[in-house]
Amino acid sequence: MAAPASAAMYHGRQSESDKAEKMVEVAEKSSERIENLIALVYVNQTALELIKNVTLLDDLEGNVTLFDEGTANVTAANEAYEAEDYEGAIANATQALEIFREVLRSINTILKDSDVQKGQLINS
Repeated sequence: MAAPASAAMYHGRQSESDKAEKMVEVAEKSSERIENLIALVYVNQTALELIKNVTLLDDLEGNVTLFDEGTANVTAANEAYEAEDYEGAIANATQALEIFREVLRSINTILKDSDVQKGQLINS
């Protein structure tokens, strides 16, 4: 009887590990995408000028600060995963994703309100 119970516990633990690993990977990829978008905005002087003209530069910078908080959650998620604290890894990855969703939504709003098209960022 002990063997099936152990196998079930191992399987449950493995599933938690797999879920944590996937969540951390999703958070890392989201971080990279948003970091790339932020970089595209900051290297494009025309976009920055448009954002500044509608007085949204402070909002942009606030979102960069919030993004940094999200990346700290990704780091914490990785550390928790490495320590086999899968609940902690999932919680931190989830928090990071919530932050990234807010940052992405806000940056898209800033770009829209500034009349900056994403295509302009990529082509510049």
